Amino acid sequence: MFHSTINIIQTADSAAATAAEETSKAWQTAAAIAQVSCVILTLITIGFLIWQSRALSRSMKSQSYQAIVAMQVGVDKLLIENHFARPYLYGDKKLPKPTTEEGAKVHAIIDIAMNVIDNTYQQRDLLPKDMLESWIYFAMETSERPAVREFLKLHPDWYPIAHRGEYRREYKRLTKG
Repeated sequence: MFHSTINIIQTADSAAATAAEETSKAWQTAAAIAQVSCVILTLITIGFLIWQSRALSRSMKSQSYQAIVAMQVGVDKLLIENHFARPYLYGDKKLPKPTTEEGAKVHAIIDIAMNVIDNTYQQRDLLPKDMLESWIYFAMETSERPAVREFLKLHPDWYPIAHRGEYRREYKRLTKG
């Protein structure tokens, strides 16, 4: 009877060990499945974040370009309303003295136009690449008009990029010329 009790205990110990081993294997399998699932979910999340980041970048570029166009249209409207100022900004007329009504308006319009140009230059990384070269050319040509050069000399700290002639350097860099 003693011997059969020992056999029963040994059998019970063996069964408990087998059950513990099977439970341990089940937990290991569950843990491995959980790890694989986490890796898959992480990869899906990273893919989604990359997609979302690219969509945000496209949206920012589009919004920036729309804002730039809207600012330029504002300058165009000013020039339509004050047609006498166009030759100062885009032609070869000399800058009038700001003490006259026309001179004060010309100074203000050049200031606004240079704000638009400077703002656009600061956002150049957001411009579509096919538009950047023509925009820099426009900035270079406008900032080199006689009235604008005189205005920049009067206010060198207002538009240091234009005052230093950086638009020309940027245009040369873009066109490799």
